Amino acid sequence: MAIWPAELPGIMEVSGFDATPLNQTIRSDMEVGPARVRRRTVTRLDSLNGQMTMTASELRTLRDWIDDGVDGLAGGVNWFTGLGLLTGTTESTVDYTLSCRLMGPIKFSAISGVLLLVRFSLEVRDA
Repeated sequence: MAIWPAELPGIMEVSGFDATPLNQTIRSDMEVGPARVRRRTVTRLDSLNGQMTMTASELRTLRDWIDDGVDGLAGGVNWFTGLGLLTGTTESTVDYTLSCRLMGPIKFSAISGVLLLVRFSLEVRDA
């Protein structure tokens, strides 16, 4: 499993952060009677959206790590640990042990001449 690079900011910013538990059920409508509902998985998955402020150099490091297939995310398909997340599972404690995976491409925009705001969505197991 990949590990969040030490050269990057280690904690997701609280501003712009939101979390949504993913639906663990599947629902089938029936011709007659109530819908049939069953559990799809016992693994708890949450969707987290967050942001970080980075320099251009840190953004290059992040993009290289995402593309790296050996120690990185192989384009975003590999799970990783080491990113500090506030998940609500413990009181005001940042958790670095959760398994995360990108749910799509990162997005970034300029804040100033030297800083960028990097936004991304993560899938988190057992948060």
